[in-house]
Amino acid sequence: MGKTPNWTKEEVEYLNESWGTRSITAIARHLGRSVEACRQKALKTGLKRHIHSGERITFSQFCDAIGKSYSWTKDKYVRLGLPIHYQASIEHRYAMIDIDEFWKWAETHKDDVDFSKIQKGILGKEPEWVKEARHASYIKCKRRTPWTKSEDERLIQMLKSYRYTYPELARILNRTEGAVKRRVSTLGTKYRPVRRDIKMWTDEEIDRMLELRAKGYGWDSEQYQYAWL
Repeated sequence: MGKTPNWTKEEVEYLNESWGTRSITAIARHLGRSVEACRQKALKTGLKRHIHSGERITFSQFCDAIGKSYSWTKDKYVRLGLPIHYQASIEHRYAMIDIDEFWKWAETHKDDVDFSKIQKGILGKEPEWVKEARHASYIKCKRRTPWTKSEDERLIQMLKSYRYTYPELARILNRTEGAVKRRVSTLGTKYRPVRRDIKMWTDEEIDRMLELRAKGYGWDSEQYQYAWL
């Protein structure tokens, strides 16, 4: 039995460049070596487990990190253009997500991502804008909280007093103005909040509104101050 030839510099470079993007079988075939020889060399050179090489994680790991199911994420995010890659080991073919690509995609899809469900740091170092987007997501979650019977009763009593504007009701009830308006309509009550004085938007307010929108806040967030006629 002949002695196994030593690895050349070119072979090691090919192994490093191909690891995680080609199957181990294909790498071994190209190098004219056995699959086990390639695995052992990868281990000695410090390469990670095949599917974990590079800055990618499996699609299942990604779904766990963002708090969504596999099927929901694939139907929603992939349909909206989230890049998905496939990497193969000798046993399986894996769907993978590149973390950097996800952050770039998420920056242009802030309305579609619930950042409040993504634990800080679980997907590595986060871009600076994520902190503000996570705060905006917390606000969106707050406005989705179901109304209780006691809240409904309190809202109606406050409306009957003819003392409160929409912003004041929202602040007291810890809801957004949009949520209060929808609840008033849902309850079917004839009572309405007091109208506040007309206030024209300034250029600075418009710029601030657009800035908040770009950071992921919803149009009915309490961050905005609407003028009601």
